[in-house]
Amino acid sequence: MSEPAAAAPKKPLLGRWWARCCLALLLLLAAGYLARNLLVRKGMEAAVTEATGFPLAVDRFDLGVLRTRVEIDGMRLSNPPGFEDPRCLDVPRVVADVDLPSVFSERLHIEEIVVSVREVVVVRNAAGETNLDRLSALGKAPEGKPGGAPAARKKPVRWRCDRLHLKMDRVVLLDWTKARNGKPKEEAWKVAIDEEFRNLRSPRQVMRLIVLKVLSKTPIRLAGVDADALRAGLDGVADKAGKALHKAAGGAL
Repeated sequence: MSEPAAAAPKKPLLGRWWARCCLALLLLLAAGYLARNLLVRKGMEAAVTEATGFPLAVDRFDLGVLRTRVEIDGMRLSNPPGFEDPRCLDVPRVVADVDLPSVFSERLHIEEIVVSVREVVVVRNAAGETNLDRLSALGKAPEGKPGGAPAARKKPVRWRCDRLHLKMDRVVLLDWTKARNGKPKEEAWKVAIDEEFRNLRSPRQVMRLIVLKVLSKTPIRLAGVDADALRAGLDGVADKAGKALHKAAGGAL
């Protein structure tokens, strides 16, 4: 008669306790990472929505675990209703260094942000209105109108950026007032912008800079706003040389 097999030794209680603590810690770290990612993403989406009033789509959003570097891939602004083409702004890449404690405060502080704009699509609809005229950041859109400032807003997004590095590749104009055979007249300009700005106090100023560059680098003109009006909304913003943009001559922009 064979002897019964020896029972497997039991794991020490201390070892099992340690394994459970490690698992709990990993779960807490994962939850904290996801919560921080969600907070920063929601703050970014709220800021962009307030600055534009346009629908926003993002393919990928990531905030590093041990760093405050935010990486966004595939960010696109689409036009509100009333425009024959949905495209407005194609931004394949945004990289930002965020002051982490500010993520949990009432004012988001971005130390540096690099915005790479592949294409700005200016759509002039059959009524003669352009999508850029509808931007909330320009201050001309009617209250409560899609693409305009929200009719009721609980609290404005508090935000500041020390340095903005703006890259822009090209601008396209789709003019439906000159459409033929169901297609708009299309023109495109290579603008090749690669410039740095400082002391921005809101996402609206980022949008104003983008529109200002569109107007200064192309023959496009808007119905509701001009370059001087855009500069007036950039008080305090400076270029890399420290020159205040609202005082700069048109040719310098």
